[in-house]
Amino acid sequence: MIAATEIQNLDAFIAYLEERKAEFWAGLEEGFTAVGREIRDILRDKWLSGRMADDRGLNIRTGRLHDSIRSRTEIADKEIRSVVFNRGANYWWYNAGNSPNHPNRFPAEDIFLEEGQRRYQDAFESALDRMAA
Repeated sequence: MIAATEIQNLDAFIAYLEERKAEFWAGLEEGFTAVGREIRDILRDKWLSGRMADDRGLNIRTGRLHDSIRSRTEIADKEIRSVVFNRGANYWWYNAGNSPNHPNRFPAEDIFLEEGQRRYQDAFESALDRMAA
């Protein structure tokens, strides 16, 4: 990798980055796919597999909600999206405390903020390291 002190001109640095962009995108897709799966598994295994000591989490009755959580990563037009979503269990949002009479036993938004931000940042930095190797 070119050290910052070795950069003689901006054109050389841009050419260096251009040569390695495929490695960066491959690393980014790989990392974001892994993070999406990790968050999906946290939702399934921690929050949708029984109540915890603080009465949060959901007990499994049919397994439909647990099995409906999916993840997908897409790259198109220089844009990457890693999505964790629900497929086939429309009542999940109700269980996330979005009803005035229902406790928040499944804090999906908090999970994404707490777990996702750090993990996606790590995946991005890992892709940069891969590009530099």
